[in-house]
Amino acid sequence: MDATSMYSITQLQDLLKDPDETNDSSDDELDTGVIKQAKATPGSIGANSSKTSANLNPAKPVEKDPNDIWDETEVDEKPVVDLDDPRAQPEYDLNYSQNVSSEDMFLQMGYKTPSTACADNLILKIWLDVSTAKDIELDVKPELVDCRTKSHRLTLSLPHPIDEKRAKAQFDVDTSVLTLTLPLNRELEFLHQS
Repeated sequence: MDATSMYSITQLQDLLKDPDETNDSSDDELDTGVIKQAKATPGSIGANSSKTSANLNPAKPVEKDPNDIWDETEVDEKPVVDLDDPRAQPEYDLNYSQNVSSEDMFLQMGYKTPSTACADNLILKIWLDVSTAKDIELDVKPELVDCRTKSHRLTLSLPHPIDEKRAKAQFDVDTSVLTLTLPLNRELEFLHQS
């Protein structure tokens, strides 16, 4: 354990200590020092962020607008729904699906259960008013689906991250339904297999 983390643990102890409890001998030794430390607050735990950010680029300081509420580096880049867009939102349906085999269904040898924790895909069905797939603009990202036509627009945040490279889209001309099969990207898949 390095000195910085040990210092942080000591500060956390001081923060959580009851101010009314009696001091033990180790605290008495600390109080006899020449410089007495100020009371620890949650903001005083850990390294001072202002010093570390100043050391990253000492050559040219970044000028900030005093009226800004937050810094651009604090905001994730995610598409925002345009509230002024006059296009209507189409009807859609979002369901989970599993890839099951006969071992899962009849022999019950697999790890799968009917819960959504064992789901493999998200199935998104969007009812559109177009006659061909050429009239659809589709953008699939790990946490977002953006589907646009001349009269409809759907920007949908997904409940789980997906693998956009393995996603599949199918458009049914007779019903004008766009069906997206979005494989879930689970980092901790091994936990579901035990």
